[in-house]
Amino acid sequence: MNFAEGAHLVGGVITLALALGYAATGHARVGFTFAIITLLVHFYPLITQRWNRGRVARIVAARRKVNRGTEC
Repeated sequence: MNFAEGAHLVGGVITLALALGYAATGHARVGFTFAIITLLVHFYPLITQRWNRGRVARIVAARRKVNRGTEC
């Protein structure tokens, strides 16, 4: 996990806890709003970054393999 993923994870957990706290104290609309914001601002970028990191790693590994074959 890199820094950006960690920051989104921490921010998402804190915001989700805040949303649950509002929902538990009778402010369901505010809690629901915070939960939607959390999904859009924290968890979606976290999942996207993790998915793209895997794709980039495969591309880099393939290019290194090709480059090693041409150096001989």
